[in-house]
Amino acid sequence: MEFAALEQWRAGGINVIAEPLPRVRSVRNVASALLSAEPMQAAYCWQPSLVSRIANALETAAFDVIQVEHLRGARYGLEALERLNVLRKTIPVFWDSVDCISHLFEQTQLYSVQRTRRWITRIELERTRRFEARMTRSFAQTFVVSEPERRAFCELPGAQCEGITVLPNGVALDYFAPSDIQRDAATVLMTGKMSYHANVTAALYLLDEIMPRVWQALPDARVCIAGQNPPAALTARANERIEITGYVADLRAYLNRATVACAPLLYGAGTQNKVLEAMASGLAVVATPQALAALGAAPEHDLLAGQDAEEISAQLVRVITDETLRRRLEINGRRYVQAHHSWAASAEQLIRIYRQNISD
Repeated sequence: MEFAALEQWRAGGINVIAEPLPRVRSVRNVASALLSAEPMQAAYCWQPSLVSRIANALETAAFDVIQVEHLRGARYGLEALERLNVLRKTIPVFWDSVDCISHLFEQTQLYSVQRTRRWITRIELERTRRFEARMTRSFAQTFVVSEPERRAFCELPGAQCEGITVLPNGVALDYFAPSDIQRDAATVLMTGKMSYHANVTAALYLLDEIMPRVWQALPDARVCIAGQNPPAALTARANERIEITGYVADLRAYLNRATVACAPLLYGAGTQNKVLEAMASGLAVVATPQALAALGAAPEHDLLAGQDAEEISAQLVRVITDETLRRRLEINGRRYVQAHHSWAASAEQLIRIYRQNISD
């Protein structure tokens, strides 16, 4: 899938520099990080051959700006800064952190159902805090997707809060759009990458705590969990009322047929695209406050919210049994995404920032 995406970029006229990252290389990177003060996440994707190719590109080609993505890409940004200094070139380098990972780790320690994940975050938390704070001082600007993520960064000791900018996530509104397909009856949908620990915790919460309460009121209700790489703890739950899809080629087939989407996250970071994509598709949403923390959507108007399993299950039953309410949420949810999460608006903001820094 990754190679296919690279070919799509090349077909669109984008020059792509890429190097494979064998698993043995990633394991060595993580092992070396354990013996240093660097987070394992920051070391995981390090590939010296890619560094050499980037250095050559900086020397031979002209760039207006440089942008690096995520915590895993931050080291490449630092390397680019060093190379530019040697070349005596002044090019602004931006870090799109997206989320504050140390803030995510703080929550993971408290709520993850995976013991190994809790153990890893205990090792990673302090070194990630220090690293993320240093990154905010290293680059021209740091981008995050929401105000809560910006606040989390600003609370890190030594972080340069003035250089952290909120750049909201967008949704492809033409791709995720309402459909004329008739929705299935009493079907609850949860989407997301199921190898991600916060999604696994949420999915088990949905199956073990929320749906049993829904089934008391609606015995024929079904639940579908759609997302790649589900662990055995999820696939083992599949039965006539529970569907665990694994990877799906086109998520819209599920968004267009479900009765209601549920985002029962107990912890997480950044903007929950699963919520935005469902709302953009004209699907009513029920979510926890944690899933909505980065959004300005209004409960009872654009979607429904529930604090615990009892409240979430009651909201799901409301949506499934009240067609008027469901239709109102479908319309208002789509309108919210159109007004606040278009890619065009985010792209315009990013271009303005680029131009301001180039002129400086």
